[in-house]
Amino acid sequence: MSTLPAGERDWQNFVDEVGTYDDRHERHFLELKSDVPLDNDRNRAKVAKFILGAANRSPEIAGRYFSGHGLMVLGVSKARVTGIPTFEMKDLERILKKFAGTPPPSWDLKLVKVDDHHNVVVIMAKPPQAENQPWPCYHQDSDLKLYNGRIYLRSEGETREATGLEIAEMKSRSRSALRPTARLEVRVVGKVHRVTYDQYILDKHVDEQRARLLKTYRGGDKPDASVYDVGAAFSGPVRLFDQPDDRNYGTFSAEIDTWEERTRKGFQAVVMNYIGSALSPTSIVVVNTDKTYLQGLDVRIPLPELIYGMGKRNETERSLAEMLPILPTDWGPKPRERLSQMLAPLYRMPPSSIDYSFLARGQSDAEIDSRASVRRLTTSIEELLPLDSYSTSGGGVVLVTRDPDLDTVRTTWEIRVKRHNDVYTDELTIAVSDAVVDMTGPLSAILERSLSRQEAK
Repeated sequence: MSTLPAGERDWQNFVDEVGTYDDRHERHFLELKSDVPLDNDRNRAKVAKFILGAANRSPEIAGRYFSGHGLMVLGVSKARVTGIPTFEMKDLERILKKFAGTPPPSWDLKLVKVDDHHNVVVIMAKPPQAENQPWPCYHQDSDLKLYNGRIYLRSEGETREATGLEIAEMKSRSRSALRPTARLEVRVVGKVHRVTYDQYILDKHVDEQRARLLKTYRGGDKPDASVYDVGAAFSGPVRLFDQPDDRNYGTFSAEIDTWEERTRKGFQAVVMNYIGSALSPTSIVVVNTDKTYLQGLDVRIPLPELIYGMGKRNETERSLAEMLPILPTDWGPKPRERLSQMLAPLYRMPPSSIDYSFLARGQSDAEIDSRASVRRLTTSIEELLPLDSYSTSGGGVVLVTRDPDLDTVRTTWEIRVKRHNDVYTDELTIAVSDAVVDMTGPLSAILERSLSRQEAK
C-alpha cells in the first residue's frame, strides 16, 4: 500500500481486496463506508470531513502510504462490494466548498464500476501540504460533529477534532514549510595560475647592497665611539665646508638591517601585486535556477591551502619598485644645505637629529603584506531575478599556486540570502592552468629599478 493503484486492473484488484476488510483495517490513510450514497448533503458532508482530516495529517507520516494520499472507499463492506448509486458531482463539490473552503484541500475521485447503476467511489485526498496547515472547517453540522472554525484530523480509524498539541504541531510544520528556499548554482570562470620565481634574486639583491654600503664606511674602528673622527671623515676627496657623517658603525649597520627587513617584507607585497597586475583574474557566476526573486545574497568561496588570491591591479614596474624601501645613504660627508651651516664648527650632531626619514618612504611592511593575499572569494548581490544569473564585474581576483603537482582545486561555496534561515552550500571545482609562469625576470627588474630611487634621492 505504499503507492496508489496505477491502472484499471490495479484499481479493480484494490477494490476486491478492501472488499474483504472490516473496520479493523481502517487507518489514517484509509476509511471504508458500505452504504453512503452521495445523493444527500449529510453524506456529502461526511466526505468533506474526511478530506479536511486527511489534509491536516503529518506529510511525513502520510507519505508512507498510497504516495501520501488518503482514501475514502464508498460502497464496500466485508465480503461484499455493492457500490453506490450514481450522483451529481456538482452537488458534492458544492458541499465540499461549503465545509472546506474555496478552494478546498486538493482531492480527486476514482469510479470502479460494479454495474450499470452502481460504482465503488474512491475519494482521494491529495498528500497534505504543511504550508496549508491547519485547515479549518468553514461550516457547522452538529449531527456530524462539524463546527465552524475547528480543526479536524484523520487519525487511526477515525476523523476527529484535533487536540491542542496536534494543532500546535500543524502550525510548527506550516512555519517550517513557509521558510523561503532557493536553488542556486555557483561556478568560478577562469583558472588558477601556476607561478614560480627564484628566491635567490632577493637574497642576491640584499647581499650585494649590504656589501656595497658597508664598503663605504670610513668611520672610527669603535662602533660606540662618541667623538667624531674628523680625519677618517675626510679620508677621501671632500669639498670645503662639507658636513661630516656622524653615523658610527653601529648606527650605520642598524639602518642597513632595517632596510633589509623592510625589503624582504615588502618584496612579498611586490610579488602579490605583480601577480594581480600581470595575470588574468577569475570571476564568480551565480545562477538562480528557481522562479524565486532573491535579495541580499552574500557569496563566500574559501580558498584551500596553497591557493592564493590577489585582487586585480594595474601596477607598473615603477609603482611596484616604489613599494620597496629606499636604501640608506652611502656613508660619508654631505654638502651643507645652508650658508649659515658652512661656518658651523665640525662636531658630532646629537642622535636625535639623524635623518631616518628614508625608512618611511615607500614602506611596504607586514601590514601591507597581510592584506595582499585573499583567503576567500566573496561577492555581494543586491538582487537576483528568477531564472537569472549574476557575474562579478570589474577586476576580479587572480588565483595562483606554487604547487607543481596541483591539477584541480576543490572547495565549497556558501550563500546567505536575506530573510532566509538556511545557508546554501555545495561543492565547487576550479581548473588549474597547465602552463607555469616564471616571474624571476620581471621581479629582478623591479628590484633593480628600486635602486634608481636611491640615485635620484
